[in-house]
Amino acid sequence: MERCSISPLLFSLLLIALSSLYAVAASSSPTTSTCVAESFDEKVAQTERKIDNITATIDAHRRRAEGDIDRVQADILDIVSSVEREMDVNVNTSIASIEQMNASLSSDLHQYRAEVGEMNRRLIEADSSMRTELDRLSSSINSTHALLDNTTKKVEEALSTANATLTSVRDDSTSVIESLNTEVEKVNDTMSDVQSRLTALRDAEERIDAVLARSYAFDVQVDVVNCSDKVSRNVYNASSDGGGGGGMGYCLICTSGEYANVRCVSTATGEVHPISACMQHKVRLPAVVRPLYLQSKNDSMMVFSMRMRNQTGGGGEGKARYNVQQCCVDVEGYFDCVCEEGYFGSMCEKECPFTTLSNGSHSVCSGRGVCLNGIGESGECQCDTNVVGLACSACDQHYYGERCERQCPHVDGYVCAGRGTCSEGVEGIGCVCEEGNIGEDCSIDCPKTSGGEVCGGTGACSYDSVIDTAVCTCSHSYEWGGECLSNHTLRQIILPPDPSISNAFGNTAVHATKNGSRLFVGCAVCDVGNTDSGVVYVYDFNYDDHTYNLSSLLLPPLPVTNLYFGHTIALSHGGSLVFVGDVLDEEAANNAGACFVFAVNSSGGYEMKQKIVPDPSYAGQEFTNAGVVTTSDGGILALSAMGVNVTYSTAGAVYIYHRRADVVEVEYEKTEIITPPTPINAAYFGTSHSISMAEDGSKLIIGEYGQSHLYAYLYNATLRTYGVSIQVFSVTGYGASTKLGMASAMSGDGGVIFVGAPDGEVDGTGSGVVFVYAWNGTAGEHGGYSQVGVMSPSDGTSGQQFGREHIVTNEDGTLVVVASAYDASGGQSNSGSAYKFAYNTQTKAWVEVKKFIPDVTGYEVNAMFGQGLALAEGGRRMFISHPRSDYSGTSDAGVVLSFTAGEE
Repeated sequence: MERCSISPLLFSLLLIALSSLYAVAASSSPTTSTCVAESFDEKVAQTERKIDNITATIDAHRRRAEGDIDRVQADILDIVSSVEREMDVNVNTSIASIEQMNASLSSDLHQYRAEVGEMNRRLIEADSSMRTELDRLSSSINSTHALLDNTTKKVEEALSTANATLTSVRDDSTSVIESLNTEVEKVNDTMSDVQSRLTALRDAEERIDAVLARSYAFDVQVDVVNCSDKVSRNVYNASSDGGGGGGMGYCLICTSGEYANVRCVSTATGEVHPISACMQHKVRLPAVVRPLYLQSKNDSMMVFSMRMRNQTGGGGEGKARYNVQQCCVDVEGYFDCVCEEGYFGSMCEKECPFTTLSNGSHSVCSGRGVCLNGIGESGECQCDTNVVGLACSACDQHYYGERCERQCPHVDGYVCAGRGTCSEGVEGIGCVCEEGNIGEDCSIDCPKTSGGEVCGGTGACSYDSVIDTAVCTCSHSYEWGGECLSNHTLRQIILPPDPSISNAFGNTAVHATKNGSRLFVGCAVCDVGNTDSGVVYVYDFNYDDHTYNLSSLLLPPLPVTNLYFGHTIALSHGGSLVFVGDVLDEEAANNAGACFVFAVNSSGGYEMKQKIVPDPSYAGQEFTNAGVVTTSDGGILALSAMGVNVTYSTAGAVYIYHRRADVVEVEYEKTEIITPPTPINAAYFGTSHSISMAEDGSKLIIGEYGQSHLYAYLYNATLRTYGVSIQVFSVTGYGASTKLGMASAMSGDGGVIFVGAPDGEVDGTGSGVVFVYAWNGTAGEHGGYSQVGVMSPSDGTSGQQFGREHIVTNEDGTLVVVASAYDASGGQSNSGSAYKFAYNTQTKAWVEVKKFIPDVTGYEVNAMFGQGLALAEGGRRMFISHPRSDYSGTSDAGVVLSFTAGEE
């Protein structure tokens, strides 16, 4: 490797030259000093170029060495990569062959399990083939090992060569660096001396400049343009140093006319300079001129007017424009100017960026910024916040409005919720939503059919402020704000698997998954395993023939007599978790009750994960008697218990459980017991069907029908509790005791709630009432609900108990079905019925659209049609139980009717 060095002789000669130059500079005139300085600078430049050459040589050697190392490393990597690829190909080929063989064996085992002899033959053949394949694989592996050994040897040889090269390069580099360090030290010493000499030369230059400055003088001269003949001409001194010396010049002052030009004229040479030259040298204005132009004065400056000519360019004369707003003279008489708005430059002759308005006028910086104008400014537009562009004519990304003051909203990090595009710019309108989404941020989904049609393809989607959701304005008279579907029609009558052991199939518990793919029917008094031990039947939906078929049974681990397993059911939306209550379980205490937690297993069936019993345990609690609700993901569970209070055995309470996050298995722990504010007997807080919970658990309502009260709670995620109720509901004017809160339902987000008052009176008829409340966020510290509607049956009769058993609604609260199991439909007492109400987007009210009666399965005394209700698929599917129906041929066996809403 070549070595580069700098001869010490070079620096000795340089020092001698510098010394000579310094001696000459010290004895020379200012002009000679300037020449010496230039010669000295040239010597320094030569020295620096030589240092640069040395550095370049070293860098070239270093790059050459690094290139050699990189090539060796690349060769090594290529070799290793080639070996790895070949090994991967061989191994993957072998693995693929083995996997294919295993798949074939599994298929044969499943298909020919009964043909043992044939299977043995196939296994022998497979074993032989596998051994052959293993032998081939072994040979391939041995070959690969040999290749790897050979490659390893080559790699080691290459590494040895590379190390030897690297050592040689390192030795050469060390020698060069040591030599360079020595030379650098010499250069540093020389540069220190040069710096001292340069400092001395700068001092000399400053002294020379001071002498030369005294020889400069300028006058301010005004050329009159379009002035009258009457002109005053005066001669004034205007030397730049403020003294009396300097040349003389004319200052011509216009006494009338349109405009004038200002310029500077050197009194020494007569050379004309722009006004900026006058400003650079801080030329004083003539003392007599100032009073003539004086407009105002304060302690720091005097202001006088100066009109400038508009320089339009192009052909023809430009119309006069006062581009210069004013000129200022400070107390010492120095000149400065401020341009009119929209102009800049040394003579205010340049125009700031602008946009042209409809009337042809110019809008500086589009009215959305400030021009950096004036003589010393750049003329750029300093745009307002969120405004961009040379003339501030556009908005920044995702901003819109006349002044770009509005931003397209972001939801979860996506502009317009990822369901629309932002119409940005000064003429933008914000989020433009995709079809099927509305709202300022496009986050509100419009109701759709299972086929994806918005509002059934026949209605118009809009936002409704009353219920705070998207609704459909449908084309038919019996509209509902969901999918604009025609009325529900009977699709299937589901019979119990064995009517002979059935008793009240679907008596109180009928539930379906959110998409309707699975249906759960409780039969608490079915004799499966024991008398009235109870069972839950699970049905799966067949998408080919659109019917439900029995898939499995949920049973208690120990089916004892009078257990009433299946009296209440709750489930997560997908049905992965199912909660089944029994009323009279005695594990904790006599008739204490329990809740069983089931989870889907790998085969699609269910297995029990936990049995929850009340704690503390009081006899007769009837835990889960009529209340089991959960969030959509099963994270929070609420269970009713009538007899928690020892003193007041029917005061009622609600247990709150949370799923444990610190365990793998499904397991719940009690976190809270909610009790009424004033416990008394026969209050029935949380009993019957009075508990409803939002899908995310954020809101909870609990009825206390013995006191005609309903309580609303908000979830505190930090404390994981509901705490004290934020609102207590009661009604007046609907009878002495309405039993408000005996049944309830809640939309998915808790924005709309429906509360039954089965003894409520309307028009003097005690048929029952359902009250509708919408979340308004204005009542109390946390917000609350306001009443927005009242529903009652159009053909109501006293004792009908409308709103007593079940109330169900779809996710947005636009479709509601209310059970009236004690209705004497068909002239038979307690034959039962169910009423469907739909939200009318025009009248903002829930109106009755159809009454369902047991006209197909038969009117029977005490058959209780409607005692079990469920909705699925946004209300598209509906299920009504007829628990004491004899339709199957067995007395009181019961059936469940499945309805589907068809598209219009």
